Amino acid sequence: MRLFKRIFVTKEFGLITKDQTAILKGIGILAILFHNYFHWVIPSFGENEFDFSLARMEGFLGAFPASFPDTVNLMFSFFGHFGVQVFIFISGYGLTRSFVLKKTEWTDFFVSRLQKLYPTFLVSAGIFTILLFYNSSLLPGSEFLHQLWRKIALVSNLYPKEALSINGPWWFYSLIVQLYLLFPLVLYLIRRSPFLWLIILLSVSYILLGLVNPLLDDTGLNLWQNAPGHLPEFTLGVFLATRPKLKFSPFLYYGAFVVFCLSNFYVQLWPFGFIAVTLVVIGVFKFLASLRINRHLLPLRSAMVYYGNLSMFLFAIHGFLRNPFVKTANSLEQSWYTFFCAIVFLIISTVAAEGVRGIVSWFGKFNSVVFNRTGAFFRGLSWFFKPQIALVWGREWLMFLVVLLSLCLGEFFWIFQTHGLPAGWGWLAYDAISLDLVLAFRVFVAGYILFRLLTFINIKFATITWRILLTLFMVFSIVLIAFYRFAMVPLDEVVLSYSLSDMITISLNSVEGQWVILAITAGSLMLLLILYRYFRSVIHHGIFVWFVLLGVTIFLFNIRYLPVSSGYKTEGEYHLVVNKLVYFIDRLDQARIASGSLQTSDEVQKAIKEYRATNPDVHYTDDKYPFWHNVSNADVIGPFITKRSDRFPNFVFIIVESLGRDISGPNACRGNFTPFVDSLAVKSLYWPNFLSTSERTFGVLPALLGSLPYGRDGFAEMGDMMPDFFSLPKILKGLGYEMNFFYGGDPAFNNMSAFLQRSEVKIPLINQTVIGNEAPTSDSHALWGWNDATMFQKAVSFLGQKNIDTPRLDVYLTLSTHSPFDIPDQDSWIKKAEEQLASAKIDVRLKEELLNNIHIPAAFLYSDNALSTLIDSYKNLPGYENTIFIITGDHRMGDLPGVSRLSNYNVPFLIWSPMLKTTHTFKGVSSHLDVTPSILGFLKQSYNAVVPSEGHWLGNGIDTSTSYRCKKSLGFMSNSRSIDRYLNSDTLYANDAVYHIGEQLTETKIEDKQLVKRMSDRMNAFDEVGIFACDFNALVQGKALAGSGRVLELKKIHTDFEGGVDSYFKSQLSDAMAFSGVSSLCLNSSMEYGGLLQGLSISDNINSLSVSVSAKMFIKNAPEGKLPGLVISVIGSDQEVVFYKFLPLAKATGQPLPIGEWTDYSFFFKYDLEKLRSHGGGTIKVYLWNISKGDMWYDDLDINVTGE
Repeated sequence: MRLFKRIFVTKEFGLITKDQTAILKGIGILAILFHNYFHWVIPSFGENEFDFSLARMEGFLGAFPASFPDTVNLMFSFFGHFGVQVFIFISGYGLTRSFVLKKTEWTDFFVSRLQKLYPTFLVSAGIFTILLFYNSSLLPGSEFLHQLWRKIALVSNLYPKEALSINGPWWFYSLIVQLYLLFPLVLYLIRRSPFLWLIILLSVSYILLGLVNPLLDDTGLNLWQNAPGHLPEFTLGVFLATRPKLKFSPFLYYGAFVVFCLSNFYVQLWPFGFIAVTLVVIGVFKFLASLRINRHLLPLRSAMVYYGNLSMFLFAIHGFLRNPFVKTANSLEQSWYTFFCAIVFLIISTVAAEGVRGIVSWFGKFNSVVFNRTGAFFRGLSWFFKPQIALVWGREWLMFLVVLLSLCLGEFFWIFQTHGLPAGWGWLAYDAISLDLVLAFRVFVAGYILFRLLTFINIKFATITWRILLTLFMVFSIVLIAFYRFAMVPLDEVVLSYSLSDMITISLNSVEGQWVILAITAGSLMLLLILYRYFRSVIHHGIFVWFVLLGVTIFLFNIRYLPVSSGYKTEGEYHLVVNKLVYFIDRLDQARIASGSLQTSDEVQKAIKEYRATNPDVHYTDDKYPFWHNVSNADVIGPFITKRSDRFPNFVFIIVESLGRDISGPNACRGNFTPFVDSLAVKSLYWPNFLSTSERTFGVLPALLGSLPYGRDGFAEMGDMMPDFFSLPKILKGLGYEMNFFYGGDPAFNNMSAFLQRSEVKIPLINQTVIGNEAPTSDSHALWGWNDATMFQKAVSFLGQKNIDTPRLDVYLTLSTHSPFDIPDQDSWIKKAEEQLASAKIDVRLKEELLNNIHIPAAFLYSDNALSTLIDSYKNLPGYENTIFIITGDHRMGDLPGVSRLSNYNVPFLIWSPMLKTTHTFKGVSSHLDVTPSILGFLKQSYNAVVPSEGHWLGNGIDTSTSYRCKKSLGFMSNSRSIDRYLNSDTLYANDAVYHIGEQLTETKIEDKQLVKRMSDRMNAFDEVGIFACDFNALVQGKALAGSGRVLELKKIHTDFEGGVDSYFKSQLSDAMAFSGVSSLCLNSSMEYGGLLQGLSISDNINSLSVSVSAKMFIKNAPEGKLPGLVISVIGSDQEVVFYKFLPLAKATGQPLPIGEWTDYSFFFKYDLEKLRSHGGGTIKVYLWNISKGDMWYDDLDINVTGE
């Protein structure tokens, strides 16, 4: 009867005593120890610990009946891991009882928990590392050390596939500390409303496990290895500790047992099995504890208490001791021997655990100093680590952390609202937060040093200074996030490539962006003011020490706060993850470092050799001009064109803004929104695998019309400093062509007008509104300038009125498909875009992305319609039947994320003409660089046109292979004006990784470190040779220019200042120092100017002026760090300054000339004299300005001035 009451009568749960806690721990640790041994030995079918598989349960049941040792093996192997639930429950219960009874501050309590965990953990990790070295005779590798530090930092469970790394059982450390951190919140809620919050917390946990955990499958993360997976057992412990008088019906335990049994068979019930088994174990234990213990069982009870007290040490050490026993047992495959090995494993582990306990005890004094007496730590460093200052800094840092994480999460939400997030966004958000946390802990250490130094002035001054910096950080971050939102690429060193007027133009054409940024910034500033006013949280001094240690560790191991882009599927994912301000600063720093890529002539020659080796079929003819080569002038277009007369054909280039293959052409991944272009493509010569050379418009004209290298920041960006070059328009000019460029915006943007003027292309229509000369009118609808229909109409009207009788080159660059996609009758086009998108068979995620940005496809539909009208209008112009139309995009649209590393450069390219014989689709890869050589070859072979037999073309003709192949070599310049990827045949190098490029430009990563190095060298050579050729006027061979009869030598100076010296230099002559001979020119502290080129008069028949200067220079000193500089001054005959430029003396790399040594100096300058002619001619002077009044000498002077 008494036993019946114990089994079936409701009774109070009561308290779990200290001895009972030890017994439960003993049961738990032995279950875990034997589980971690038996589940590696035969027979084993796995366990449903971190995921569910019915096959495991079926295998387990199918192994019965079994012998006693095999039964023990199977039971511990399959169910032993539930010992973890016992520990989690006891942790929640014990924390609550200790916290309530002692009424300890949580931070003190948390430090005490870490005190107990860390010494044992660190000693065990040290023993493990020593054993690893002993067994392998190799020092631990960097990957092992990184994994080990993440284990010690208790964050490994938050890294993909690292929870069970190094030593599997240690995954529990990261889990339990997560629960420690959640404990104050759980206890507060349970105290407030026990039953309600118990249900809510359990529900939240199971919802996360059911909805979020499946999304993390591909990331290598598992919530069952983190706090959400085991919060129910922990919360149950807290709940029961606060309510010891709660009465439990025995049927609750019976029901839990039923749920536990069923959870092994049904995946829907599996998540509830963990809390169910916890209730079963506690229920059985409470029942047994209520029985009178037989004296024969007392040794067993004492053993459980012993192992309970030893559990912490045994848990830490046993995992890596099992391997030899597992190997021995599996080698024999005898069940009794396996059982015997288990007992020996327990004994050895027990001895080892006692050893660890002894070591930890021996180091108790050290423990006490480091962990318990953190106040002594501060006193020892009281001059720097004052507790009150540390507390103030901790509060300020916590505000920084709140701002940092708020910006990160806010950015994800904003992108979700406007563009949608890519698949696997949960992993990307996790990665972004992790990287920001690394940044935060770096700031914690470095920021405290700055903060502490400022407190020597005044603590209030330090606080105000930090808050100003935090405010600036937030504002700049918002601006950069907003830039990313509108451009879908983070802002980087491209900002250095824009003039102030260009940046104003861009900002004025993003009206939506202005108001959004202002609204978000205003709201964020208000939030920051609230934080400054009411935020009072502080970091306990014990936690402060740990944060310092963590921050220092991050610095020592150089843990990155910027990810490696090759670790992401697309560059769009990488750009989403990075902290935009950190990325911006990092790229500016890289740009500074990259400016030193060409240091010596030997390095230039090495780069030229490397570049030419990648083009073995090209016959280079001059070592001084790295791109100069024989041109084959092969005709790849002629076979498809019917020649109707000997008159040269008209060429019409239509460059559609942002027209990429992702939104145009067959199999476009975002659907087809250019129906006219696509209908024309099937009647044309069409290249779907065509590539632009730049991520933005700045590169299209030099590549398409000149096959030119990119220089430092893009060829056209050099402006007046562009070197001599050949281009398609220049050569067509010599063939009698009339050439016009039509653009609805400001042609000075991106220096397009400078490039076109040098190419002798006219710009007959200027939108006076966008350049500020006229007020806006009804036909200037688009913010950037005329919309496409208006621009096309004005161009056709102009051409019709001119009635040009000579062959023409017409070049159009559209605007309407540029952000903000401002088009006439936008609502109507949006409706059409929605209808077309509804029927599009594309990826659901990409469809949702376009729906969120429906104005973008609407703009493409509008522009495509305007383009069809333009082609129809040409039918009414003279020479239509003899006209060849070329349509392409300048780059892919950047307002939506790219789908691959080449997608930003994949544009359609088609040639259509009334003279076309046949249509073809060519799958061979080509680029804009191949167009100019192809057209010139066509004119030479089909029309006997006189074209150069040598040239600097980077391309070698369009590939007309109808099957896929890739034989091209070219670099790609990103929006940041840096070449960051390179294609060589079918191999793409991007961000320190290489990819095989397959049909439809698919990418497959190649794991080959030697190939990565080789491709990196080739990309650098491509970049460096381009910079050299542009900076040193080494594109066009000198005799090629002179052969045209147009280059005049105006002034030539070559002197080493020995013997007869020109009177102009005599006042500076010095024999104190010389590079060659005994004399040189001196510019000392009493002289402000040094002579180079005396005033040279310019006659009216000169269109452009080229000046090259080279000399040996020795700078003795530079007061205030200011070097002398080169001054170029052009004065009109009316004495007005037409051009003035001061350039500090620097190497070709942009690095300042060194102090105290003779150095080579060279400089090239080219100036268009069109402005000078309006002043009635004038003079040019070149001289040195000793701006800081230092001392320098220069020798072996060469100056060459030519006119064209």
